[in-house]
Amino acid sequence: MVALAEPTRLAALAIVWDGQEHCVCELMDLFGISQSRISASMGRHRRCHVRRTYR
Repeated sequence: MVALAEPTRLAALAIVWDGQEHCVCELMDLFGISQSRISASMGRHRRCHVRRTYR
């Protein structure tokens, strides 16, 4: 599954699966990557029905 193939995506998913709310800025700081990259990763998870978005 492509959504889990990249190590950063898999690590980010492990963090957001802890049952708490997380913002993109928190993940940016943890992984040292850009907002667009983490948002794209989370979007891929959502499109593959690996996670849902809450607003």
